[in-house]
Amino acid sequence: MTDRIIDAYCDEFLSQPGYRAILLNANFSPNARTIIENINWEIETYFEALFATRAPEMELDQRKLIARVSVKTCCVLEFAFSEADDALREKLRAEGKRLLAAYLQTYFPAP
Repeated sequence: MTDRIIDAYCDEFLSQPGYRAILLNANFSPNARTIIENINWEIETYFEALFATRAPEMELDQRKLIARVSVKTCCVLEFAFSEADDALREKLRAEGKRLLAAYLQTYFPAP
């Protein structure tokens, strides 16, 4: 699952024309910030629902927090990915997958 999450961030978002400009201007443009926040909120909502199927006994607030940390982690990785050349981007992608998998494993151990 974490591989698909990181791959989606790399392949879907960063491949879109203009996305890097929105990403880099998010701190300076209220419109860009709103776009990014809306995208992140949708992804957090999806993650929380996914986590609910994996750990229905977990408190909603905890699942939301884990979703937020996961998305924010990917956001930081987006900056690193967007500034890297192809070779470094692939290395960063692999490390990002390890990072997210290790974090999520603490809450959702393999069955």
